[in-house]
Amino acid sequence: MVRIFLAVWGWLFVGMVPVLALADWPVPKVPAVLKSEIDGINYMREEKAPEAIAALEQAVEDGSATALYRLAQIYHEGMGEQWSIADKSIEYLKKAVAKNQVEAMFMYALVGPKTEHSVLTYMDRAALLGMAANVFKVGLTSVTEKTPFQPPMGIQLIESAARAGFDPAMAVLGRFYLKGDPLYSIKPDLEKSKIWLNRAIRAGYVSAISDLLKIIMVDDEVYPEEKYKWLYLCRAYSCAYLDENPDVKQAILPTLVDLEQKMHPDMLAQTRVEIKSLSKRIKRANVQE
Repeated sequence: MVRIFLAVWGWLFVGMVPVLALADWPVPKVPAVLKSEIDGINYMREEKAPEAIAALEQAVEDGSATALYRLAQIYHEGMGEQWSIADKSIEYLKKAVAKNQVEAMFMYALVGPKTEHSVLTYMDRAALLGMAANVFKVGLTSVTEKTPFQPPMGIQLIESAARAGFDPAMAVLGRFYLKGDPLYSIKPDLEKSKIWLNRAIRAGYVSAISDLLKIIMVDDEVYPEEKYKWLYLCRAYSCAYLDENPDVKQAILPTLVDLEQKMHPDMLAQTRVEIKSLSKRIKRANVQE
């Protein structure tokens, strides 16, 4: 490990990060893998395909998985005098995927074999490794515009993003499953809807409370504490459900009192603790945004 001794001769800004200048000390050499890859990226920006390919191939020899992905990009899209060569692009993508290069997984899911197993396998992995937002976007576009995949596949991709922890995907998924949509070949699934709306609320999506109430308020099998909890939070955060249901809004206080009377005192106390905890999570999530 190279030790960096900081002198006090002023500031040297590298990008936006301030680093104290080093007087009379040799600057450490950039590792060959990093330098060759940077050269390749710079040549790509200048659309100098031969030079970019040569630099990136050197980076590959030096052990860079990202360079494999960038070579796949060049051969997929074409660059300058280098025409697109799909087979060669796929070849580089496979090598990059074998090295767990996340962008390559995402790209391979889009341009590789269009089987459900292949697409979901690589999209799932990409989502878990930090590209959940990209997977969500592809899924949403597939549902609404039927491209690059059909709506049923789009729903599965949105679910991949949600499972990877991408909050917006949770809310969208809950709403899709709430009513379904024959136009997009989506079947309603209230149990799945409740699961994802619950998770969305806990991630800070107050609007999901309204969607959740549409399910539980018409279900006689839902326990009073569940209805109480979500109605209480809906009132606290002025969610749309009350505006959409004026009768419920007008009778909200008597309804809450009635639900309290149906609960055991210990359950009521426990429910209030949970409401307080949920409220803190919602506020914290919205402050962070």
